[in-house]
Amino acid sequence: MKRITTADLVRVLKGEITNWLDLGGADIPIAVVTPPPGGGVATTVRSKLLGGQTMSPGRKIVLEAPRNVLMVTSQLEGAIGIAQLGMIKDAPIKEIKTDRKVGQELNYVTLGPPDAEIASVIEATRQIASNKLK
Repeated sequence: MKRITTADLVRVLKGEITNWLDLGGADIPIAVVTPPPGGGVATTVRSKLLGGQTMSPGRKIVLEAPRNVLMVTSQLEGAIGIAQLGMIKDAPIKEIKTDRKVGQELNYVTLGPPDAEIASVIEATRQIASNKLK
């Protein structure tokens, strides 16, 4: 499967869809592989897709470190991993695209106004982010 609607992904994460057959795939149970709650990825999924609710799929595998999500997902039949897009570039797995991006918001915090060096880092980050959103 190369694509999934955001609505169907939400249904998977809520445990309403538990088999790939229900999404037009093989008759294989879905296992959601995720990093621990509280980290950026899990927090973003919870806030942007689940309205603040915790993921409650039919089968959930929570790993200690985000870097392990790709390894376990690649070895477990029927698994779908929740990970940062940048992590899968060199991984032996394929991205499943959704009909909308789920972005994680990151912010810089300084004590007082940023000096010129920090301001240049902030501006460079904004430019990179705006280029990736195009």
